[in-house]
Amino acid sequence: MTALRRPRRAVSESTNETAMKATALRFIQGMGVWAFKVHCGRRGRIQLAPEGTPDIWTQYGWLEGKTETGKLSPAQVAWHERARREGVNVATFRSPREALEQVLRWKGGAT
Repeated sequence: MTALRRPRRAVSESTNETAMKATALRFIQGMGVWAFKVHCGRRGRIQLAPEGTPDIWTQYGWLEGKTETGKLSPAQVAWHERARREGVNVATFRSPREALEQVLRWKGGAT
Protein backbone atom coordinates (compact mmCIF):
# COMPACT_ATOMS: atom_id res chain seq x y z
CA MET A 1 0.00 0.00 0.00
CA THR A 2 1.34 3.45 -0.95
CA ALA A 3 1.51 6.06 1.78
CA LEU A 4 -0.42 9.23 1.12
CA ARG A 5 1.67 12.32 0.91
CA ARG A 6 0.64 15.69 2.08
CA PRO A 7 0.38 18.16 -0.79
CA ARG A 8 3.15 20.73 -0.73
CA ARG A 9 2.06 24.13 0.39
CA ALA A 10 2.57 26.91 -2.07
CA VAL A 11 5.20 29.36 -0.91
CA SER A 12 3.42 32.58 -0.10
CA GLU A 13 4.48 35.90 -1.56
CA SER A 14 5.28 37.17 1.94
CA THR A 15 7.60 34.19 2.51
CA ASN A 16 9.34 34.93 -0.79
CA GLU A 17 9.67 38.61 0.14
CA THR A 18 11.07 37.76 3.58
CA ALA A 19 13.65 35.39 2.11
CA MET A 20 14.60 37.90 -0.60
CA LYS A 21 15.15 40.66 1.98
CA ALA A 22 17.25 38.35 4.18
CA THR A 23 19.41 37.39 1.19
CA ALA A 24 19.84 41.05 0.22
CA LEU A 25 20.90 41.93 3.76
CA ARG A 26 23.48 39.10 3.82
CA PHE A 27 24.91 40.25 0.46
CA ILE A 28 25.16 43.87 1.61
CA GLN A 29 26.76 42.94 4.92
CA GLY A 30 29.12 40.61 3.02
CA MET A 31 30.47 43.70 1.23
CA GLY A 32 31.49 45.10 4.59
CA VAL A 33 28.66 47.63 4.63
CA TRP A 34 27.10 48.43 7.99
CA ALA A 35 23.48 47.34 7.58
CA PHE A 36 20.67 45.84 9.61
CA LYS A 37 16.99 44.90 9.43
CA VAL A 38 14.59 47.41 10.93
CA HIS A 39 11.51 46.30 12.85
CA CYS A 40 8.44 48.53 12.66
CA GLY A 41 5.27 48.83 14.66
CA ARG A 42 4.70 48.02 18.32
CA ARG A 43 5.74 45.15 20.55
CA GLY A 44 3.49 45.50 23.56
CA ARG A 45 4.13 48.97 24.94
CA ILE A 46 7.36 49.44 23.04
CA GLN A 47 7.20 51.61 19.91
CA LEU A 48 9.60 50.35 17.28
CA ALA A 49 10.35 52.26 14.06
CA PRO A 50 7.38 54.25 12.74
CA GLU A 51 4.98 52.68 10.27
CA GLY A 52 6.31 52.93 6.72
CA THR A 53 9.99 52.76 7.70
CA PRO A 54 11.95 50.74 5.11
CA ASP A 55 13.11 47.19 5.86
CA ILE A 56 16.87 47.67 5.75
CA TRP A 57 19.09 50.49 6.99
CA THR A 58 22.59 50.85 5.56
CA GLN A 59 25.23 53.45 6.23
CA TYR A 60 24.42 54.82 2.75
CA GLY A 61 20.62 54.81 2.77
CA TRP A 62 17.37 52.96 3.40
CA LEU A 63 16.07 50.01 1.35
CA GLU A 64 12.52 48.68 1.01
CA GLY A 65 12.18 45.18 -0.45
CA LYS A 66 9.17 44.19 -2.53
CA THR A 67 8.34 41.23 -4.74
CA GLU A 68 7.78 41.78 -8.46
CA THR A 69 4.09 42.43 -7.80
CA GLY A 70 4.44 44.09 -4.38
CA LYS A 71 3.43 47.71 -3.93
CA LEU A 72 4.40 50.30 -1.35
CA SER A 73 1.74 51.01 1.27
CA PRO A 74 0.54 54.61 1.68
CA ALA A 75 2.67 54.88 4.86
CA GLN A 76 5.72 53.66 2.95
CA VAL A 77 5.12 56.13 0.11
CA ALA A 78 4.85 58.97 2.64
CA TRP A 79 8.05 57.84 4.42
CA HIS A 80 9.98 57.68 1.13
CA GLU A 81 8.72 61.12 0.05
CA ARG A 82 9.71 62.72 3.35
CA ALA A 83 13.13 61.05 3.32
CA ARG A 84 13.81 62.36 -0.19
CA ARG A 85 12.70 65.89 0.79
CA GLU A 86 15.16 65.71 3.69
CA GLY A 87 17.99 64.53 1.43
CA VAL A 88 17.99 60.94 2.71
CA ASN A 89 18.76 58.11 0.28
CA VAL A 90 15.87 55.64 0.01
CA ALA A 91 15.08 53.05 -2.67
CA THR A 92 12.85 50.07 -3.35
CA PHE A 93 14.41 46.82 -4.58
CA ARG A 94 12.86 43.71 -6.08
CA SER A 95 15.82 41.33 -5.87
CA PRO A 96 18.96 40.97 -3.77
CA ARG A 97 20.97 42.01 -6.82
CA GLU A 98 19.01 45.27 -7.15
CA ALA A 99 19.64 46.02 -3.47
CA LEU A 100 23.35 45.37 -3.85
CA GLU A 101 23.58 47.51 -7.00
CA GLN A 102 21.77 50.38 -5.25
CA VAL A 103 24.15 50.31 -2.30
CA LEU A 104 27.09 50.29 -4.69
CA ARG A 105 25.66 53.38 -6.47
CA TRP A 106 25.20 55.18 -3.15
CA LYS A 107 28.66 54.12 -2.02
CA GLY A 108 30.13 55.47 -5.25
CA GLY A 109 28.39 58.81 -4.76
CA ALA A 110 25.56 58.49 -7.29
CA THR A 111 22.01 58.67 -5.90
